[in-house]
Formats: sequence, structure tokens, C-alpha cells
Amino acid sequence: MFFVIVMMILTSTISCQSLENGWKDIKPLHSNKGEVEKIFGEPKIVGNNSYRYTTDDAYVEVKYATAPCKESQYGRGVFRVPENTVLEYHVYFKEFPEFPRLSDIKLDKRKYEKDTSGDAPFIYSYWNRDGGIRLSVNFKGDVDRVQGIAFSPSKIDEEKFACK
Repeated sequence: MFFVIVMMILTSTISCQSLENGWKDIKPLHSNKGEVEKIFGEPKIVGNNSYRYTTDDAYVEVKYATAPCKESQYGRGVFRVPENTVLEYHVYFKEFPEFPRLSDIKLDKRKYEKDTSGDAPFIYSYWNRDGGIRLSVNFKGDVDRVQGIAFSPSKIDEEKFACK
């Protein structure tokens, strides 16, 4: 019974939203650190000055902007956005009890390219280059499971917020 409840919660948190709106509505170049911390709580700082948040079903690693249009140690001042704006983030799903199914995620596959060029034949990506979204998928048994999702700025936002 516990397993069923956990799977229902996991599926509902992923499938009820469009990936184009970001995971938990976090959008690169639009959301800020305060909004992210309201959702996830206090972060842990990890390598390259990234911030890691832990949830029941995933680890979320976020990179924030420094001062706009200024050189910085990690190259995070490349857009005209306020300091502490989300630049990009990665969602790494925990495997317990198992990764979410690709079919459970609201995804318009027409917008994504399937990339099977990696070394492992059972791992591939779906990449929406215009939307800035990349899913890492593991073919496990007879089911495609999503290991993680990377969110970066869309092409439109990259142009809109580029330093000129």
C-alpha cells in the first residue's frame, strides 16, 4: 500500500504540469532564489558554487546569476537579469522506489529530438533545444524511466536577456 501511495504522489507531481513551465514552475531567467527556497527550503552549496536542494523524490541543483552582464568566476553574469535569478537547474530523481516513467511526464515529443549517441545503449536523451529542456532516460526492462531533467534558458529568453 505504501508503495502505491508513493508512486501516486511521484506521478502526480510530474505529470500534472507541462515541462515547458519548468519543474515545480521554476523557469530559468524568470525565477529567483527566494522563490526556489520557498519551494525547497534551505540549500546546501556544492561544487562550482551551485546550490543543492533535497526533496522526497529528487535532488535539485541550481545555478544562480551573479551581477548582470559582468564577468564572474563561474561565468554567471552573462544575462541581463538580477543577481540570484535562476540560470539553469538539474533535477536528479531518486530511484526509490523507481524512477518516474517517461509516459507519466506531460511531454510533447514533437518538440524533442531523441539522442542515442551515448556510450550506454540503454540510456538516451530527449532534447528540446529551443525550449532548453533535456531529459535523461534509462530503458529499464520494458519501460523508459526518467533519471533526470536539465532546464536551461529557452532560445527566446537567451536572446531577450542577452547582454548587449
